[in-house]
Amino acid sequence: MAELDTTPVAESAEAELPLSAFVKRGNARDAGQDVPELAATADDPEPEPVPEPEPEPDAAPKIAASTGEPDKRTREGKRRSIQAEIDAETKRKYAAKQEADAEETRLAALRAERAQLATQARPAAPVAPAAPPAAATPSAYARYSAMPDAPKIENYKTIEEYQFDVSEFVADKRFEERMAATQQQRQIAGQQQKFTTRVQAEIAKDATFADKLNATPVDTRIIPYLHSHAQGDEIMVYLVNNPQVAQRLTTLNPIEQVGEIGGIVAELKLRADAASRGPARASSMSNAKPPIKPLGSAPAVSDDDDGNDEDLPLSQFVRKGNAKDPHINPRAARR
Repeated sequence: MAELDTTPVAESAEAELPLSAFVKRGNARDAGQDVPELAATADDPEPEPVPEPEPEPDAAPKIAASTGEPDKRTREGKRRSIQAEIDAETKRKYAAKQEADAEETRLAALRAERAQLATQARPAAPVAPAAPPAAATPSAYARYSAMPDAPKIENYKTIEEYQFDVSEFVADKRFEERMAATQQQRQIAGQQQKFTTRVQAEIAKDATFADKLNATPVDTRIIPYLHSHAQGDEIMVYLVNNPQVAQRLTTLNPIEQVGEIGGIVAELKLRADAASRGPARASSMSNAKPPIKPLGSAPAVSDDDDGNDEDLPLSQFVRKGNAKDPHINPRAARR
């Protein structure tokens, strides 16, 4: 603080000012401002003595301690008392600032700790597997130009001739594709119509066929295959008449079902061939001796068996049919 005016009148007047006015005048002198002089007033009451607070240890910069209790009845005692109040206020503000800084540091540490705990407690988001890249659909140009009979630009002398032939080539290919699609749709429609006609014919022969058809378990995944199959109607009738086979098919995957259906088609073909040959003709009696049976040969199958072939097991039915087929058994051709 600036040195006080040594004039007796000014010093006496300032010593009797309130603390806030005294500090304000001292700050003005420190800033180099003009401070008006005060006239001494003998009638001004002395300020009430303010008890000096005890300074906190190490709470503020060390200030030279005054010797003894100041005598407030004298001008010097009042000045020292005011200076002691200023020092105490400075110490209090300094201690409050240190406490605020410490609280701010502790709060920042707590915030950092909370952020770290929140990061550790948060479960890691599952990483979604990368979707496989979608197969790129080739453009019309790439599809037509990849055809082996597509026009090649190196075979032409002018770009006009190449463009003309390419236009004709693409038009012809598109026409062929449309015709193929139409033919396929007609074929599917014909198969479905054939399927419906066969079902209606079976219903006409057997009134309970419709109920059997509805009760037959069929995997919906192979219904389009049955509709497009050339013998789809016969396969469906076979499944209706053999519900145990239809039930077993539903336990297989579609690929295995298609394989089993191939076996059914083979069995139906063998039955159709046996039916087309008709019953075996009776052979005339012969007086010739029976042929000598070679050692280790398989037993011969007689054509005189008039039993119903359809009642035989599948393996015996196939073996018997092969024995009668001249293309398979040469001995059958000589009979």
